[in-house]
Amino acid sequence: MTYQALAWCCVTGGMAAFLYKVPGLVGGRTDPARIALCVYFLATCLYFAVSLEPLRSLTVTLVGPPGAMLLFVEAMVIVLTAAQQVVLVHWADPPESAARKARRRIAGYGIALLALSLAFVLLELPRYRVCSDADMLRNLRDPCYATLYLAHLALYAVGQFETGRRCLHYARIAGRPWLSRGMWAVTAGSVCILCYCVMRSVETLGTWLGSTTLWSSHWWVTGSMGPLLQIFGWTVPCWGPRVSAAYRCATAYWSYQRLRPLWEALYRITPDIALEPPRSRFIDLLPRRGLSYRLYRRVIEIRDGQLSLRSYRVEADERPVADRQVQEITVAQEAAMIMADVRARMAGSSAVAAPAGVHASFSPQSGLSAETHRLTQVARAFRRLQRQPLNGFRE
Repeated sequence: MTYQALAWCCVTGGMAAFLYKVPGLVGGRTDPARIALCVYFLATCLYFAVSLEPLRSLTVTLVGPPGAMLLFVEAMVIVLTAAQQVVLVHWADPPESAARKARRRIAGYGIALLALSLAFVLLELPRYRVCSDADMLRNLRDPCYATLYLAHLALYAVGQFETGRRCLHYARIAGRPWLSRGMWAVTAGSVCILCYCVMRSVETLGTWLGSTTLWSSHWWVTGSMGPLLQIFGWTVPCWGPRVSAAYRCATAYWSYQRLRPLWEALYRITPDIALEPPRSRFIDLLPRRGLSYRLYRRVIEIRDGQLSLRSYRVEADERPVADRQVQEITVAQEAAMIMADVRARMAGSSAVAAPAGVHASFSPQSGLSAETHRLTQVARAFRRLQRQPLNGFRE
Protein backbone atom coordinates (compact mmCIF):
# COMPACT_ATOMS: atom_id res chain seq x y z
CA MET A 1 0.00 0.00 0.00
CA THR A 2 2.83 2.41 0.87
CA TYR A 3 4.64 1.66 -2.37
CA GLN A 4 1.48 2.14 -4.42
CA ALA A 5 0.82 5.51 -2.78
CA LEU A 6 4.39 6.65 -3.48
CA ALA A 7 4.17 5.34 -7.04
CA TRP A 8 1.00 7.37 -7.63
CA CYS A 9 2.81 10.45 -6.27
CA CYS A 10 5.75 9.83 -8.64
CA VAL A 11 3.45 9.37 -11.65
CA THR A 12 1.48 12.50 -10.81
CA GLY A 13 4.56 14.56 -10.00
CA GLY A 14 6.45 13.38 -13.08
CA MET A 15 3.58 14.13 -15.43
CA ALA A 16 2.92 17.53 -13.82
CA ALA A 17 6.61 18.44 -14.12
CA PHE A 18 6.66 17.25 -17.75
CA LEU A 19 3.61 19.33 -18.66
CA TYR A 20 5.12 22.32 -16.81
CA LYS A 21 8.41 22.17 -18.74
CA VAL A 22 7.20 21.20 -22.22
CA PRO A 23 5.60 24.57 -23.14
CA GLY A 24 9.01 26.22 -22.78
CA LEU A 25 10.25 24.19 -25.76
CA VAL A 26 7.57 25.51 -28.11
CA GLY A 27 8.39 28.60 -30.17
CA GLY A 28 11.68 29.29 -28.42
CA ARG A 29 15.37 28.55 -28.60
CA THR A 30 16.14 24.86 -28.19
CA ASP A 31 17.61 24.24 -24.76
CA PRO A 32 19.26 20.79 -24.43
CA ALA A 33 19.03 20.88 -20.62
CA ARG A 34 15.30 21.58 -20.76
CA ILE A 35 14.77 18.80 -23.32
CA ALA A 36 16.72 16.39 -21.10
CA LEU A 37 14.64 17.39 -18.09
CA CYS A 38 11.43 16.74 -20.02
CA VAL A 39 12.75 13.30 -21.01
CA TYR A 40 13.66 12.61 -17.38
CA PHE A 41 10.20 13.55 -16.09
CA LEU A 42 8.41 11.50 -18.76
CA ALA A 43 10.64 8.45 -18.22
CA THR A 44 10.10 8.62 -14.46
CA CYS A 45 6.34 8.86 -14.96
CA LEU A 46 6.29 5.85 -17.31
CA TYR A 47 8.60 3.84 -15.04
CA PHE A 48 6.18 4.05 -12.14
CA ALA A 49 3.00 3.99 -14.23
CA VAL A 50 3.44 0.37 -15.30
CA SER A 51 3.88 -0.70 -11.67
CA LEU A 52 0.51 0.66 -10.56
CA GLU A 53 -2.06 -2.00 -9.80
CA PRO A 54 -4.66 -0.95 -12.42
CA LEU A 55 -2.03 -0.67 -15.16
CA ARG A 56 0.14 -3.63 -14.17
CA SER A 57 -2.60 -6.20 -14.76
CA LEU A 58 -3.58 -4.55 -18.03
CA THR A 59 0.02 -4.44 -19.25
CA VAL A 60 0.64 -8.08 -18.33
CA THR A 61 -2.52 -9.08 -20.21
CA LEU A 62 -1.81 -7.07 -23.35
CA VAL A 63 1.94 -7.63 -23.64
CA GLY A 64 2.86 -10.98 -25.12
CA PRO A 65 6.45 -11.87 -24.14
CA PRO A 66 7.00 -12.24 -20.38
CA GLY A 67 10.04 -9.97 -20.40
CA ALA A 68 8.56 -7.08 -22.38
CA MET A 69 7.31 -5.17 -19.35
CA LEU A 70 10.53 -5.71 -17.37
CA LEU A 71 12.57 -4.63 -20.36
CA PHE A 72 10.47 -1.49 -20.65
CA VAL A 73 10.91 -0.69 -16.94
CA GLU A 74 14.67 -1.17 -17.02
CA ALA A 75 14.92 0.80 -20.26
CA MET A 76 13.14 3.74 -18.58
CA VAL A 77 15.68 3.61 -15.74
CA ILE A 78 18.54 3.88 -18.25
CA VAL A 79 16.80 6.72 -20.11
CA LEU A 80 16.10 8.80 -16.99
CA THR A 81 19.65 8.26 -15.72
CA ALA A 82 21.10 9.40 -19.04
CA ALA A 83 18.79 12.43 -19.07
CA GLN A 84 20.01 13.48 -15.63
CA GLN A 85 23.62 13.28 -16.79
CA VAL A 86 22.87 15.44 -19.81
CA VAL A 87 21.23 18.08 -17.60
CA LEU A 88 24.20 18.21 -15.25
CA VAL A 89 26.73 18.37 -18.07
CA HIS A 90 24.97 21.35 -19.67
CA TRP A 91 24.79 23.08 -16.29
CA ALA A 92 28.46 22.60 -15.42
CA ASP A 93 30.34 22.97 -18.70
CA PRO A 94 30.58 25.59 -21.48
CA PRO A 95 28.20 24.96 -24.40
CA GLU A 96 30.89 23.58 -26.73
CA SER A 97 32.33 21.00 -24.34
CA ALA A 98 28.90 20.31 -22.80
CA ALA A 99 27.48 19.21 -26.16
CA ARG A 100 30.44 16.89 -26.73
CA LYS A 101 30.22 15.33 -23.26
CA ALA A 102 26.45 14.98 -23.54
CA ARG A 103 26.81 13.10 -26.84
CA ARG A 104 29.32 10.73 -25.25
CA ARG A 105 27.01 10.00 -22.34
CA ILE A 106 24.01 9.48 -24.58
CA ALA A 107 26.06 7.11 -26.73
CA GLY A 108 27.25 5.18 -23.69
CA TYR A 109 23.81 4.76 -22.19
CA GLY A 110 22.41 4.01 -25.66
CA ILE A 111 24.88 1.14 -26.08
CA ALA A 112 23.94 -0.17 -22.64
CA LEU A 113 20.25 -0.03 -23.54
CA LEU A 114 20.87 -1.82 -26.85
CA ALA A 115 22.91 -4.54 -25.13
CA LEU A 116 20.22 -5.02 -22.51
CA SER A 117 17.51 -5.29 -25.15
CA LEU A 118 19.49 -7.80 -27.24
CA ALA A 119 20.20 -9.91 -24.16
CA PHE A 120 16.51 -9.98 -23.23
CA VAL A 121 15.52 -11.00 -26.75
CA LEU A 122 18.28 -13.51 -27.55
CA LEU A 123 18.27 -15.19 -24.15
CA GLU A 124 14.48 -15.00 -23.88
CA LEU A 125 14.64 -13.35 -20.48
CA PRO A 126 13.02 -13.42 -18.05
CA ARG A 127 11.67 -16.94 -18.05
CA TYR A 128 8.53 -16.19 -16.02
CA ARG A 129 5.94 -13.51 -16.40
CA VAL A 130 6.23 -11.03 -13.53
CA CYS A 131 2.93 -10.35 -11.75
CA SER A 132 4.24 -10.11 -8.18
CA ASP A 133 7.43 -9.93 -6.14
CA ALA A 134 7.42 -13.72 -5.83
CA ASP A 135 7.62 -13.98 -9.63
CA MET A 136 10.56 -11.60 -9.54
CA LEU A 137 12.40 -13.96 -7.17
CA ARG A 138 11.78 -16.89 -9.50
CA ASN A 139 13.45 -15.00 -12.32
CA LEU A 140 16.36 -13.92 -10.13
CA ARG A 141 17.29 -17.58 -9.59
CA ASP A 142 18.25 -17.66 -13.27
CA PRO A 143 22.01 -16.79 -13.39
CA CYS A 144 21.68 -15.03 -16.76
CA TYR A 145 18.85 -12.78 -15.65
CA ALA A 146 20.45 -12.14 -12.25
CA THR A 147 23.68 -11.05 -13.98
CA LEU A 148 21.79 -8.67 -16.26
CA TYR A 149 19.79 -7.30 -13.35
CA LEU A 150 22.93 -6.66 -11.31
CA ALA A 151 24.49 -4.87 -14.30
CA HIS A 152 21.33 -2.79 -14.60
CA LEU A 153 21.50 -1.87 -10.89
CA ALA A 154 25.20 -1.02 -11.20
CA LEU A 155 24.52 1.31 -14.12
CA TYR A 156 21.68 2.95 -12.17
CA ALA A 157 23.87 3.34 -9.08
CA VAL A 158 26.81 4.84 -10.99
CA GLY A 159 24.54 7.42 -12.62
CA GLN A 160 22.91 8.34 -9.34
CA PHE A 161 26.25 8.59 -7.55
CA GLU A 162 27.45 11.05 -10.18
CA THR A 163 24.18 12.98 -9.96
CA GLY A 164 24.34 13.17 -6.16
CA ARG A 165 28.01 14.19 -6.19
CA ARG A 166 27.48 17.05 -8.61
CA CYS A 167 24.26 18.28 -7.02
CA LEU A 168 25.89 18.28 -3.59
CA HIS A 169 28.60 20.57 -5.00
CA TYR A 170 26.01 22.89 -6.55
CA ALA A 171 23.93 22.95 -3.37
CA ARG A 172 26.87 24.36 -1.45
CA ILE A 173 27.73 27.12 -3.93
CA ALA A 174 24.29 28.04 -5.28
CA GLY A 175 23.59 31.74 -4.88
CA ARG A 176 19.81 31.37 -4.94
CA PRO A 177 18.05 29.80 -1.92
CA TRP A 178 15.51 27.78 -3.91
CA LEU A 179 18.18 26.46 -6.26
CA SER A 180 20.21 25.34 -3.26
CA ARG A 181 17.16 23.63 -1.73
CA GLY A 182 16.47 21.90 -5.01
CA MET A 183 20.02 20.57 -5.29
CA TRP A 184 19.88 19.29 -1.71
CA ALA A 185 16.63 17.49 -2.56
CA VAL A 186 18.16 15.88 -5.67
CA THR A 187 21.17 14.82 -3.60
CA ALA A 188 18.90 13.26 -0.97
CA GLY A 189 17.00 11.47 -3.74
CA SER A 190 20.26 10.07 -5.13
CA VAL A 191 21.17 8.74 -1.68
CA CYS A 192 17.78 7.01 -1.42
CA ILE A 193 18.21 5.43 -4.85
CA LEU A 194 21.73 4.27 -3.99
CA CYS A 195 20.33 2.60 -0.86
CA TYR A 196 17.70 0.94 -3.04
CA CYS A 197 20.35 -0.33 -5.48
CA VAL A 198 22.43 -1.79 -2.63
CA MET A 199 19.40 -3.51 -1.07
CA ARG A 200 18.23 -4.96 -4.38
CA SER A 201 21.76 -6.15 -5.20
CA VAL A 202 22.06 -7.93 -1.86
CA GLU A 203 18.63 -9.49 -2.37
CA THR A 204 19.57 -10.60 -5.89
CA LEU A 205 22.82 -12.18 -4.73
CA GLY A 206 21.03 -13.90 -1.86
CA THR A 207 18.36 -15.27 -4.18
CA TRP A 208 20.98 -16.40 -6.66
CA LEU A 209 22.77 -18.27 -3.88
CA GLY A 210 19.62 -20.10 -2.86
CA SER A 211 17.96 -17.86 -0.29
CA THR A 212 14.16 -17.96 -0.46
CA THR A 213 13.54 -15.03 1.84
CA LEU A 214 11.68 -12.17 0.21
CA TRP A 215 12.62 -8.83 1.67
CA SER A 216 9.82 -6.70 2.98
CA SER A 217 8.19 -4.47 0.40
CA HIS A 218 9.11 -1.52 2.64
CA TRP A 219 12.57 -1.65 1.07
CA TRP A 220 10.93 -0.40 -2.11
CA VAL A 221 10.13 2.84 -0.31
CA THR A 222 13.69 4.07 -0.86
CA GLY A 223 13.36 3.39 -4.58
CA SER A 224 10.20 5.50 -4.70
CA MET A 225 11.20 8.30 -2.36
CA GLY A 226 14.38 8.91 -4.35
CA PRO A 227 12.68 9.83 -7.67
CA LEU A 228 10.02 11.78 -5.79
CA LEU A 229 12.67 13.90 -4.07
CA GLN A 230 14.46 14.39 -7.37
CA ILE A 231 11.30 15.53 -9.16
CA PHE A 232 10.83 18.05 -6.36
CA GLY A 233 14.46 19.13 -6.55
CA TRP A 234 14.56 19.60 -10.31
CA THR A 235 11.39 21.70 -10.38
CA VAL A 236 11.47 23.71 -7.14
CA PRO A 237 13.92 26.37 -8.47
CA CYS A 238 11.18 27.36 -10.95
CA TRP A 239 8.08 27.43 -8.76
CA GLY A 240 9.68 27.92 -5.35
CA PRO A 241 10.25 31.69 -5.78
CA ARG A 242 6.59 32.08 -6.72
CA VAL A 243 5.59 30.33 -3.52
CA SER A 244 7.83 32.70 -1.58
CA ALA A 245 6.33 35.70 -3.39
CA ALA A 246 2.80 34.48 -2.65
CA TYR A 247 3.73 33.95 1.00
CA ARG A 248 5.22 37.45 1.25
CA CYS A 249 2.11 38.91 -0.36
CA ALA A 250 -0.20 37.04 2.04
CA THR A 251 1.95 38.07 5.02
CA ALA A 252 1.94 41.72 3.89
CA TYR A 253 -1.84 41.67 3.48
CA TRP A 254 -2.30 40.11 6.94
CA SER A 255 0.03 42.65 8.56
CA TYR A 256 -1.65 45.51 6.71
CA GLN A 257 -5.04 44.51 8.09
CA ARG A 258 -3.80 43.93 11.63
CA LEU A 259 -2.20 47.38 11.75
CA ARG A 260 -5.44 49.14 10.82
CA PRO A 261 -6.90 49.57 14.39
CA LEU A 262 -3.70 51.20 15.64
CA TRP A 263 -3.38 53.36 12.53
CA GLU A 264 -7.02 54.51 12.76
CA ALA A 265 -6.61 55.52 16.41
CA LEU A 266 -3.52 57.57 15.63
CA TYR A 267 -5.14 59.09 12.54
CA ARG A 268 -8.11 60.40 14.57
CA ILE A 269 -5.86 62.55 16.75
CA THR A 270 -3.16 63.38 14.15
CA PRO A 271 -4.74 63.34 10.67
CA ASP A 272 -1.62 64.90 9.16
CA ILE A 273 0.26 61.60 9.33
CA ALA A 274 -1.69 60.11 6.39
CA LEU A 275 -1.14 60.88 2.74
CA GLU A 276 -4.77 60.03 2.01
CA PRO A 277 -7.84 59.65 4.23
CA PRO A 278 -8.87 56.16 5.32
CA ARG A 279 -11.15 54.17 3.06
CA SER A 280 -14.10 52.15 4.26
CA ARG A 281 -13.39 48.91 6.07
CA PHE A 282 -14.86 46.85 3.23
CA ILE A 283 -12.71 48.50 0.57
CA ASP A 284 -9.65 48.15 2.75
CA LEU A 285 -10.27 44.40 2.98
CA LEU A 286 -10.05 44.01 -0.79
CA PRO A 287 -6.55 43.05 -1.99
CA ARG A 288 -5.15 45.80 -4.20
CA ARG A 289 -2.04 46.45 -6.21
CA GLY A 290 0.93 48.06 -4.54
CA LEU A 291 0.31 46.25 -1.25
CA SER A 292 3.97 46.40 -0.25
CA TYR A 293 4.00 50.17 -0.69
CA ARG A 294 0.73 50.55 1.23
CA LEU A 295 2.13 48.47 4.10
CA TYR A 296 5.28 50.58 4.07
CA ARG A 297 3.20 53.77 4.22
CA ARG A 298 1.08 52.41 7.07
CA VAL A 299 4.16 51.54 9.12
CA ILE A 300 5.69 54.98 8.50
CA GLU A 301 2.45 56.76 9.37
CA ILE A 302 2.09 54.82 12.62
CA ARG A 303 5.62 55.75 13.59
CA ASP A 304 4.93 59.38 12.71
CA GLY A 305 1.89 59.28 14.98
CA GLN A 306 3.96 57.79 17.79
CA LEU A 307 6.62 60.46 17.39
CA SER A 308 3.92 63.09 17.61
CA LEU A 309 2.68 61.57 20.87
CA ARG A 310 6.20 61.35 22.26
CA SER A 311 6.78 65.06 21.66
CA TYR A 312 3.49 65.77 23.37
CA ARG A 313 4.55 63.68 26.36
CA VAL A 314 8.01 65.31 26.62
CA GLU A 315 6.49 68.77 26.74
CA ALA A 316 4.16 67.69 29.55
CA ASP A 317 6.96 66.32 31.70
CA GLU A 318 9.06 69.53 31.65
CA ARG A 319 12.25 67.65 32.52
CA PRO A 320 15.15 67.61 30.07
CA VAL A 321 15.14 64.54 27.93
CA ALA A 322 18.91 64.19 28.32
CA ASP A 323 18.45 63.59 32.08
CA ARG A 324 16.09 60.68 31.53
CA GLN A 325 16.93 57.03 31.71
CA VAL A 326 16.16 55.56 28.27
CA GLN A 327 14.85 51.99 28.47
CA GLU A 328 13.49 49.51 26.02
CA ILE A 329 9.79 49.05 26.60
CA THR A 330 7.74 45.95 26.01
CA VAL A 331 4.99 45.59 23.44
CA ALA A 332 2.32 45.75 26.15
CA GLN A 333 3.89 48.90 27.63
CA GLU A 334 4.11 50.54 24.24
CA ALA A 335 0.46 49.75 23.48
CA ALA A 336 -0.61 51.01 26.93
CA MET A 337 1.28 54.28 26.48
CA ILE A 338 -0.30 54.86 23.07
CA MET A 339 -3.74 54.08 24.49
CA ALA A 340 -3.23 56.54 27.36
CA ASP A 341 -2.19 59.30 24.96
CA VAL A 342 -5.02 58.61 22.53
CA ARG A 343 -7.69 58.61 25.25
CA ALA A 344 -6.29 61.77 26.81
CA ARG A 345 -6.25 63.54 23.48
CA MET A 346 -9.78 62.43 22.63
CA ALA A 347 -10.95 63.54 26.09
CA GLY A 348 -9.52 67.03 25.48
CA SER A 349 -6.70 66.82 28.01
CA SER A 350 -3.89 69.29 27.37
CA ALA A 351 -1.06 66.83 28.18
CA VAL A 352 -0.23 63.40 29.53
CA ALA A 353 2.58 62.80 32.00
CA ALA A 354 5.14 60.21 31.08
CA PRO A 355 5.32 57.13 33.32
CA ALA A 356 7.81 57.53 36.15
CA GLY A 357 11.26 56.16 35.47
CA VAL A 358 10.57 55.19 31.86
CA HIS A 359 11.26 57.17 28.76
CA ALA A 360 8.83 56.44 25.97
CA SER A 361 11.44 55.14 23.56
CA PHE A 362 9.79 53.89 20.39
CA SER A 363 13.13 52.95 18.85
CA PRO A 364 12.70 51.76 15.26
CA GLN A 365 13.74 48.23 14.41
CA SER A 366 16.39 47.38 11.85
CA GLY A 367 14.53 46.80 8.60
CA LEU A 368 10.94 46.99 7.48
CA SER A 369 10.19 43.35 8.31
CA ALA A 370 11.31 43.68 11.93
CA GLU A 371 9.49 47.01 12.26
CA THR A 372 6.30 45.54 10.83
CA HIS A 373 6.52 42.53 13.11
CA ARG A 374 6.86 44.65 16.25
CA LEU A 375 4.12 47.07 15.26
CA THR A 376 1.82 44.16 14.50
CA GLN A 377 2.35 42.90 18.04
CA VAL A 378 1.73 46.40 19.39
CA ALA A 379 -1.46 46.66 17.34
CA ARG A 380 -2.71 43.34 18.74
CA ALA A 381 -2.05 44.50 22.30
CA PHE A 382 -3.63 47.87 21.50
CA ARG A 383 -6.78 46.18 20.21
CA ARG A 384 -7.09 44.17 23.42
CA LEU A 385 -6.85 47.40 25.41
CA GLN A 386 -9.60 48.96 23.32
CA ARG A 387 -12.01 46.38 24.68
CA GLN A 388 -11.36 47.20 28.33
CA PRO A 389 -10.99 50.37 30.46
CA LEU A 390 -7.40 51.52 30.98
CA ASN A 391 -6.56 52.50 34.56
CA GLY A 392 -3.15 54.01 34.05
CA PHE A 393 0.11 52.61 32.81
CA ARG A 394 1.41 49.28 34.11
CA GLU A 395 5.02 48.26 33.74
